[in-house]
Amino acid sequence: MRFNRYKLAITAVLLGLLVSPALTQAQLSADREGSKIIMFDVPGAGKTAGALNCGNNLLTGCYGTTPMANSNAGEIVGIYLTDDGVYYGFLRSADGKTKSFTAPGADTTHGDFNGTYPMAINSCGAVTGFYQGSDEVLHGFLREPDGSNVQIDVPEAGTAAFQGTWPTSINDKGDVAGFYLDASGAHGFVRSRNATVTRFNNPNAANGTYVALEQGLNDDGAIVGWYLDTNFVAYGYVREPDGTFKTVEPDASSPGTLVGGINRSGASTGYYVDTSGLFFSFLRKKDGTTTVFQSSGKDAAEGVLAFTLNCGDEITGVTGDSNNANHGFLRFASGKIKIFDAANPNTGTGSNQGTRPTTINCAGEVVGYYVDENNVSHGFIRYPSDDDVRKN
Repeated sequence: MRFNRYKLAITAVLLGLLVSPALTQAQLSADREGSKIIMFDVPGAGKTAGALNCGNNLLTGCYGTTPMANSNAGEIVGIYLTDDGVYYGFLRSADGKTKSFTAPGADTTHGDFNGTYPMAINSCGAVTGFYQGSDEVLHGFLREPDGSNVQIDVPEAGTAAFQGTWPTSINDKGDVAGFYLDASGAHGFVRSRNATVTRFNNPNAANGTYVALEQGLNDDGAIVGWYLDTNFVAYGYVREPDGTFKTVEPDASSPGTLVGGINRSGASTGYYVDTSGLFFSFLRKKDGTTTVFQSSGKDAAEGVLAFTLNCGDEITGVTGDSNNANHGFLRFASGKIKIFDAANPNTGTGSNQGTRPTTINCAGEVVGYYVDENNVSHGFIRYPSDDDVRKN
C-alpha cells in the first residue's frame, strides 16, 4: 500500500506503536519456558529482506505473513504480502489448513502494494476488513463463512485516494464496526447484521474518532476506541449499546490513551503514556473499576502496551528491550505477567523486530507475528502451557 504523509501519520497512531517500551534483561528472562509456540508462513508470502519499513508495521511493512486475529473456534485471519508487491488475505483453520482470498474489486497489480486487508474474524468464521482499489480508495467487506462477499461503504465516506471505509471488528452476531475517512478526518460507524449503518463521533472529538483495531466491538454492541481533541491528544472511550459515551482516562495528566479491546462482559484494555514518557497498561471493568499495571525501571521508554483481552480478562500486548525490539506479554487474571518470544533462532533482535501479539481467544491461544532479522514477518500461535496461571 502506498502512503502519503497523512496516511502514514494515521497508520502510526492506529497501530499503537508510538515507541517500544523496555524491560531489563532479568525481567525478559522470566517465564519464557514451557509454552508451546508454533510458527507458520502462508504459501506464497514474500521473503524479500528489509525492503519495506517494518517500523510502521502491518499496512506499510514487512513482506511475509501477518496474522490479525483469531476466533474462539481457533481460526486465524490475516494478511500476507507477496514478493511482487500485492496484499492478500488468508484464513487458517484450527487444523492448520490455509486458504488465500481476495476481496472482489481489490487491486492486484504487481508492484502497486494494494490488495486485501482482513482485520477480524468471529466464531462463525465471518471475516471483515477492507480492500484498496487501483484508485487508492478504501472499501470495507464482509466475507461470509461460505466465501461470499458483501461490500461495505459508509455513504458519507470520502472517495479520494486514502479515504473510504475501514472496518476493524466483527462480533458473533455479524455486526461490523470501524471507521471511515473523509476530507475532515476519521469517524466511527457500526453496521448491523441487517445492513443498517449508524455513524458516530465522540462529542469531544475535534480531529477524529477511531474504533480499536484489535477488538473494538462486543456482542452487546459496545464499542471501544479513541478520539483526538483539538490538540491531537488521544483519549480512550467506550460507546455503550445505547450510543452514550464514557471517557477512558486512567491518568488525567496523560498526553495519550488508546483502548484496544473489549470482551463479552464489557471489560476493556489498552494503554497510556504519562508526562515522563512511561507506558502503563490497564484493565477496566464494565463498571469503570480500573487496574493499572506496568513494568518497573527508570528508562523513559519502559512499560507494557496492552492491545486486547479475552473472555477471562487475560490480556496480551508487547513490551520492548534496550534495542527497541518487541517481546510479547501475557497478563493472566491473577495479575501475573509472562514475557514470551516466538521460539525461532531467526527472530529479530533489532529495532521494531521481534514478537508482536495481535489477539487472544477464550482458550488462551495468542496469535500474532514476529519480524525476523531480515525484516520479514511470520505468523505464530502460542498455546497455553501447563504453568500458565489461568482463570477463565
